[in-house]
Amino acid sequence: TTLLELKNIHDSVFKVDAQQLHDSHDFKYNFTVAICAVVKDAEAYFEEWIDYHLMAMKFDNSKQFELQRWFQNTRSHPIYQRVTIKHNPSPLQNEIMNSCIRENKNQHDYIAVIDADEFFVPSSSYRDIRDILKTHLVPFGGALSVNWILMGSSNRSVYAPLPVTKRFQYREAAPSGIIKSIVHTRDFVSMRNPHAFEVRNGTFVHNTVYAGSKQNLHTASGASDNAKYRYTSRKEYLFKRCYRGTLGSEWCTKDGKSLKKDTPYHIQIRPGVVFDDTAWRILTDNVPKYKMYNQFEDFN
Repeated sequence: TTLLELKNIHDSVFKVDAQQLHDSHDFKYNFTVAICAVVKDAEAYFEEWIDYHLMAMKFDNSKQFELQRWFQNTRSHPIYQRVTIKHNPSPLQNEIMNSCIRENKNQHDYIAVIDADEFFVPSSSYRDIRDILKTHLVPFGGALSVNWILMGSSNRSVYAPLPVTKRFQYREAAPSGIIKSIVHTRDFVSMRNPHAFEVRNGTFVHNTVYAGSKQNLHTASGASDNAKYRYTSRKEYLFKRCYRGTLGSEWCTKDGKSLKKDTPYHIQIRPGVVFDDTAWRILTDNVPKYKMYNQFEDFN
């Protein structure tokens, strides 16, 4: 797992545009935010995810602790030293997340639970993710749910050495009913499932439709979406679902090279229907080194 700490720092990539980045230099929050994540076979986009979210506590879910060398070599790096990685090959994600939050709840006011293929994308009316929490969670306690917005495959067939937020910029037309959550650590009881929390009596799970609104499975979040890069290219998705099997291999052909013809719609590889480069613009505005990738064409 990885703990990503979002403290009162000036280089947060959650800024929406360059002007807001400039304006935010004198803006301070009196609380801290961290992210717990489980990572496995995510090396291709790992540093991009960290650069976007800045800091993390990650649990390396591989059997051999494949990220150990990266962790050891980044202890003096000005940004990546904020990332903590622990090896935990357990298949029980709830167990891993419970451990991560309990180990870090006294150091952080709020902890989010997301995956390494998920990127929080604030709406344009919010400065950053902490600005959302200040409005929708800090006054109320409990937890905050944020809906997935599924980013499609953009009809990419194979991997290319380009950022995920650049390659895949077509999404579904509406947010998914699936959520991920951020919890006030004071109110945390346990993980209900890998997506949601049990919170203490007297507190509730909220969404961002308006300040104080409680979670409603029929109402999507308003202030932020959680961009889910579930598919990436066709070959990468088939590796995750059919070869590695962590997404469930029952819908794969025996050779693992394709999905069965009767595969349900939500399992099929979807290209996306609405162009949306918000996450890429946030990343390049706040981590300028990524702008170099704009000169590369993608033929895959």
